[in-house]
Amino acid sequence: MPKKPVRRPARSAAPTRKKAASKKTSTRPAARSKTRATSAAAPAKKVSAKKEAAPILTGQQRAHLRGLGHHLDPVVQIGHKGVSAEVLKELDHTLVAHELLKVKLLKSAPLTVAEAAQQLAKAAGASLVQTIGKVIVLYRPSPDPDRRKVLLPKPKASAVDDEEPTEDLERMSDEE
Repeated sequence: MPKKPVRRPARSAAPTRKKAASKKTSTRPAARSKTRATSAAAPAKKVSAKKEAAPILTGQQRAHLRGLGHHLDPVVQIGHKGVSAEVLKELDHTLVAHELLKVKLLKSAPLTVAEAAQQLAKAAGASLVQTIGKVIVLYRPSPDPDRRKVLLPKPKASAVDDEEPTEDLERMSDEE
């Protein structure tokens, strides 16, 4: 039995693109540099090396940080050596640069996620935002207020805090 010829779709008459041998200029705008430009007249401020205590976050602030951290990729990884001095040094540099970051625990890590999160947060002076799977999200505000990238929502004041306690004391003393 003879084979039937295979029908192939007809080629379109659209011209094909060939790569040009010459250098082509891009139509995209130039990418912005991630570093801040500083003027030559103003010297850079020196930030003290003191580690501040981890900020205490409200539930609303923690939820805000979880939302911001959702799209981040893990920057620091913890492997078979665990939480070493090198990891802590890199974590500190990364927190200064980014304030909010993800840390990934590899399969070879000797620690559980909870242990690693507690050790990292305590050693770096950061707040633990979230642990999800083998990923830890940490937040530490920049020590220089001018360089802060993450703005936290202000905590809502409760109705009890709005009242003046001195007025209550005066009313109580008038009633007696």
